Amino acid sequence: MFANDTKGGARGNARILPLGRRPRHPLGMLSNPQDTGCLCQPPFPLVKIKVRRHPPRSVSREPIMPSTPCQRVSLIFASLLFATIPFAGKAADLTSAQKAECKKLGLDQKQITELIDKPLYKCNESEVDTYLKFLSATEPDLRKRIVTIARKNINQPYELYLLGEMPFEPYDPQPIYCLGKSDCLVFTEHTYAMALSHNWPSFMMMLQRIRYRNGHIGVATRNHY
Repeated sequence: MFANDTKGGARGNARILPLGRRPRHPLGMLSNPQDTGCLCQPPFPLVKIKVRRHPPRSVSREPIMPSTPCQRVSLIFASLLFATIPFAGKAADLTSAQKAECKKLGLDQKQITELIDKPLYKCNESEVDTYLKFLSATEPDLRKRIVTIARKNINQPYELYLLGEMPFEPYDPQPIYCLGKSDCLVFTEHTYAMALSHNWPSFMMMLQRIRYRNGHIGVATRNHY
């Protein structure tokens, strides 16, 4: 019997197979039932598979979370610091030791109470100077000062590429510090510099020592992490 006979006659490449042997499809199915060499149905029923196509998902281009290694390190750093000490919420009245330090430093107790509750990114340079004087005198633990300053910048607006060498570089419009906004690097540098300082001038000096080699401001001496 010809394996590949058709109604019009045998094909030129047909081969003779003995009865009882039927050619099978490479996928396991028998040959076309219409061919004379196959007089039976496939050994299993044919099942139609419906492929369900999902509509394309809309991709949001808004950044959901930090994606660069520097941002991830800063996020982990901040998370660990925030978990170190339970958040106390609004500041309570000043303790007797804090009042004594305010009197010793000549600070207004009412202003200090307001600065404790005020976010640091909403303060001006004079208020930061006053707060750093109070914090360095009343909190001797460096790690707790870091946590306190980091928490005061919660909800600070985020923006990339904030800092430059202005006015030390003639064509750089970006300043050497920024209080109102932050990115991962600015947040880390400002937090460390403020925790290691006792007033605004010392903060600026410490910030440049962290950002630049030997404190010399310039693109060539900047510590590029």
